[in-house]
Amino acid sequence: MTVALGALLMAGVAPAYVPAAAAATTAAPAATETQKALKAAATSGKPVEVLGERTEFTTTYANPDGTSLRLDQSAVPVRVKARGGSWVTPDATLESRPDGTIGPKAAVAEVRFSGGGEQTALATIAHGRHSMRPAADARPLRGAPE
Repeated sequence: MTVALGALLMAGVAPAYVPAAAAATTAAPAATETQKALKAAATSGKPVEVLGERTEFTTTYANPDGTSLRLDQSAVPVRVKARGGSWVTPDATLESRPDGTIGPKAAVAEVRFSGGGEQTALATIAHGRHSMRPAADARPLRGAPE
């Protein structure tokens, strides 16, 4: 019984036979963006940005040693996503928009100030799936100066 169990265990971990023709047609997995950046940095001798890792607050670089990465992180946004998906420099300059609202040219959060009128919120701030705006009939809290 012990011999049969040992043979069964060995069969479970033994490599399977793969014909040479089948092994030759198996393609190696494609290199990731990070692996490509590491190779480019090693070849050039200069840091190479890993673009897929870019965020509003971080920039990741492949180092020239070809094996390590560097993360530069900022407390404030260094770039923001534009409507078309490209990255742009943050710009708090207010502009009028086609829908009549006013907001910054480029910000991490969607900020809209009313262009006037009674049916619009004074301001709306949205980021991701979250948004907030003061209610149309907002009143000061009890005890707060009016």
